[in-house]
Amino acid sequence: MIALSSLSQSSNPATPQPIAPTAVPQATLNPVSVRLPVMDGEDIRFSHLSTKEGLSQSRVGQIVQDNDGFMWFGTQYGLNRYDGYNFKVFVHDPTRENSLSCTYVNSLLKDRDGALWVGCDNDVDRFDKMSETFTHYHIADEASDGP
Repeated sequence: MIALSSLSQSSNPATPQPIAPTAVPQATLNPVSVRLPVMDGEDIRFSHLSTKEGLSQSRVGQIVQDNDGFMWFGTQYGLNRYDGYNFKVFVHDPTRENSLSCTYVNSLLKDRDGALWVGCDNDVDRFDKMSETFTHYHIADEASDGP
């Protein structure tokens, strides 16, 4: 757990202090032990997948498995969903507003609710699995904010 506190230290470090508008927040760690389950890897199978099987590009930068069991691969040429048999490739299509907002996938994340998020150049896209479309959330450019 990470708690934000002000620059001044309180007498009780476990209690987060309010952050003053001009203060730079400092992260403090709560030293709590966490037990993680360890799984035996004897039943794990690996397959080599390539463009011959339908992967959009041979260089994969990110891999995520969603709650439905699909494997997602982020590449320089789009987002690839693999169901164990076939690939479906999601790419940027300028004629479709809800297509992937980029060509080069920078990052992938599955959140607590199981939603898939795709990091693009200037947007973060949230994948809607029912409609197989993306909602775009624009990332503000700090350089354009100006004084």
